[in-house]
Amino acid sequence: MARTTPEVLAPQFIYTSLHASNEKERSSIVALMRHFGTGWGTQLGMGWRGEMRRGLIPLLETTDEQARKEVSRWLFEIDGHNSPKAESNVLSYRETLLRNKKSPPPGLVNYVYDFSPSLALLLFGDIYSEQPKFGNFPRPLMWSDHVVTTVKWRLRSQFLQEGDLEKAQKELNDLSKHEGWYVRRYVVEVAADAPKLVTAEITERLKKDNHPLVRERVKLIK
Repeated sequence: MARTTPEVLAPQFIYTSLHASNEKERSSIVALMRHFGTGWGTQLGMGWRGEMRRGLIPLLETTDEQARKEVSRWLFEIDGHNSPKAESNVLSYRETLLRNKKSPPPGLVNYVYDFSPSLALLLFGDIYSEQPKFGNFPRPLMWSDHVVTTVKWRLRSQFLQEGDLEKAQKELNDLSKHEGWYVRRYVVEVAADAPKLVTAEITERLKKDNHPLVRERVKLIK
């Protein structure tokens, strides 16, 4: 008899969800996942989330765009995008990414940056440091992200202060020249989300980037 664990059932959930005939059926599938998840959480001390991730992570590399979007949607549900625990959930991908740091899986990289560019920047900053240590984020990157995130919030909330844009642009200009692809990828995500924070010079530099995980995403910049 097949093991009815989250890792085994996760791909089956995705297949069924993709072939649901209407939104009601799809909602029922999500509810079923949550039902199983509650049971597994009781038995495994919330280990069901890790099991679900293990089953879904490989599917992020599929060439089927619709399937990949569905997998991402489920992972967003599991990781709780707006949950206070979102940061710790994203860190759950550290082991996989650290193990594959020489050739990062594009689908998983895209998912982590879609989930949170800030967390992705710090996570990869740790992974590519000289001595990777769980939760040991590079302080210069923490500060740069703090400046950029603060200015982005002020811009959207109409609290922009004199000199704010220049501060963010200076940070992003420096980051766009960083040797780490993951830092330049962060700049691309910011540029796509908040174009006013980047200059034409930064955009042109990014468009000429040679790293595939940066170059492919540059297409998002309008």
